Amino acid sequence: MKWNFDVLPERFRRAFDETKGILRLSSEPDGLPVNVVNDPNGLFVEKTPSGAVLHIQNDTQFARALSLLAQGEFSQTPKAPIYRRLELLWDCSRNAVPNFEGFCKMIRHLALMGYTGVQLYIEDIYEMEKYPYFGYQRGRYTAAQLRRMDEYAKIFSIELVPSIQTLAHLMQPLRWKAFQNVHDCGDILLAGEEETYELIEEMVKTMAENLSSRRIHIGMDEAHMLGLGKYLDKHGYQDRMEIMLSHLDRVMEIVRRYGYRPMMWSDMFYRLLNKGEYYADAAELSAQEKAKIPQDVSLVYWDYYSMEKEKYSKMIKSHKKMFPEVSFAGGAWNWIGFAPNNAYSLAAGALAHESCKENGISDVLVTTWGDDGAECSVFTVLPTLQFWAECCYADNGAEEYVAPRFAVCTGGDYGDFLKLDLPNFPPDNEKPGLCGADPTRYLLYQDVLYGLCDWHVSPQYADYYRQAAQQLSECALRNEGWNIYFRTQQALCELLAEKCTLGIELREAYFAQDRAALETIANDKLSAAVAKLDRFVQQYRVQWLTDFKVFGLEIFDQRTGGLRARLLAAQDRIRQYLSGEIARLDELEEQRLPFDCRDKDAQGSRMMKFAFWKDIISASVVTD
Repeated sequence: MKWNFDVLPERFRRAFDETKGILRLSSEPDGLPVNVVNDPNGLFVEKTPSGAVLHIQNDTQFARALSLLAQGEFSQTPKAPIYRRLELLWDCSRNAVPNFEGFCKMIRHLALMGYTGVQLYIEDIYEMEKYPYFGYQRGRYTAAQLRRMDEYAKIFSIELVPSIQTLAHLMQPLRWKAFQNVHDCGDILLAGEEETYELIEEMVKTMAENLSSRRIHIGMDEAHMLGLGKYLDKHGYQDRMEIMLSHLDRVMEIVRRYGYRPMMWSDMFYRLLNKGEYYADAAELSAQEKAKIPQDVSLVYWDYYSMEKEKYSKMIKSHKKMFPEVSFAGGAWNWIGFAPNNAYSLAAGALAHESCKENGISDVLVTTWGDDGAECSVFTVLPTLQFWAECCYADNGAEEYVAPRFAVCTGGDYGDFLKLDLPNFPPDNEKPGLCGADPTRYLLYQDVLYGLCDWHVSPQYADYYRQAAQQLSECALRNEGWNIYFRTQQALCELLAEKCTLGIELREAYFAQDRAALETIANDKLSAAVAKLDRFVQQYRVQWLTDFKVFGLEIFDQRTGGLRARLLAAQDRIRQYLSGEIARLDELEEQRLPFDCRDKDAQGSRMMKFAFWKDIISASVVTD
């Protein structure tokens, strides 16, 4: 059907121009006119004899309404979204800093889905003139870049919310001597120190001057050692809840001066009340403690893990007993190695959504994180982001409903995008799988001679990864515009197919004194693994630089460069052994134990969870 968009109000024309290519829409002079009306009752697209009318409650809904028109989803019934706000929290602090093109690409797709905001999680990824080492060589945003991003988000009436840290998670800037006066211990700022609040004021001032939103996330999560470092030396042991509340009070004074209404993570209140435990629904502040919590701060309950609806409900009710305003943050799992876990995100998200809906949660954050180097692209979890949008606007997360919406909003195939999970689901990790299982990381990085993770590897893995690579190759052909993400995962699977069982084969051949097998491993299999690694590195670099600044990519290069060097070293060691230059391979003589110290005779899945690079590569000292 032909449509004429020339009659759109001027404020929507740019949003149409920015998304018409995705939606495959064009404005035809002889087409039926498309009008927009404000409708307080809800969002829907009405088809009339004279054209189409986009009914929206606010300007943020325009792009979603446009996507419904492109899909041919017409209705006569307004439907109000379940959530007042649906936002993406985008972690930019663990090496992958979105470049402007990558940022705009995400904004366009989020707008079509119906997201109301993006929280830019930037621990030290912004420039402050007074603090030249803050974000130094980390790809930090300049003031001009922040303003440009803010202006682009405004095209779609998407709110760009600063999400900073004002207590912990500041390991990167605190590594520099320049910040020693405000450093308590670990990644934690020194509470009660005037220089600390001067730094925080400059953080808040920078956000206020360059981003138009007057909502701000002040973080304050996971400060496990609060008051136990330099603070302890200066003041002696103090009640840690009192330290937390006093620090919050000072931060609140600052943000109020800049007209902000802040939010913060809730976990530290629970941890301080429950000996470090967050998930404790019986937690309760004393009347005195509760009186000290500012009424103008919103608490964010985060939970990316739970697979019981009742657990979400208990925690939400507990939060509401203690705090006046509560938001929920769920997870789009892209932080467990090189591949996403949409399957787990969707399964946990369905339970979380039902609980949020039943317990009156109005604001929802969908978080993406980049733990241990942001190895997995945030664009691989687009299916999870679409799922939450459909839960919000249609209360329908069923695949048969979400898939066609995904096709319209991204131009990609939903089923194919779910296959980006494949590297995380070799045999013995059944979907939705183990929470935190990250085989791509340990299968890739572990040393073939030392085999630290070999106990966790099944002989079936190699065939599985060959088949997964073939499936991903087929997906790449079907998803024009997205094929770099599929090609990267394909290259990873081809590499893992070559490498994953190589250490096991090597050790078996060594103890069997099978010299022919050892020669094959040294001359053929290790060479093939190096070639596959080179191909993966090439693909991965293209993927990274498509969406992110170059800063942070050097960590990937150093890690994979070290892996390459060790594969070549293994070749040399085996050849030395075969030539008689050395009498034995001491690395292979060592027993292979479970990496995670479980009972080696335990039954069930051997899959390992949350294995980080520095732990996987060696049992020797990596950092000290």
